[in-house]
Amino acid sequence: MHLLGGTEFSLDGCKLPSNASRRWSGTFATLKEKKEKIARRVAYLLAEHVEADSKEGMDRSEETRKAKQVEKLKQQAARIEQFLETNQPKRASSLRKYKAT
Repeated sequence: MHLLGGTEFSLDGCKLPSNASRRWSGTFATLKEKKEKIARRVAYLLAEHVEADSKEGMDRSEETRKAKQVEKLKQQAARIEQFLETNQPKRASSLRKYKAT
């Protein structure tokens, strides 16, 4: 088939599934910022929840929704924290030092 080594290389255009979400990708610095942002959001929601409890006018369905939202955010923060603890930043690629002229 001589696909490699020639002047032309073709693929069939097949789409393959991937788990590389843009939402969960980034540098270690951006992941740390994302974790901190989630922590601030959790603190805000909890403060809002405490305030609503003091008013006694909050609907139970809304209370349940906010509790689920807080739990989901805590899970996301834990996922990021686990990744940051178990992985090290990759070194810059050596290909960057070569420039096309």
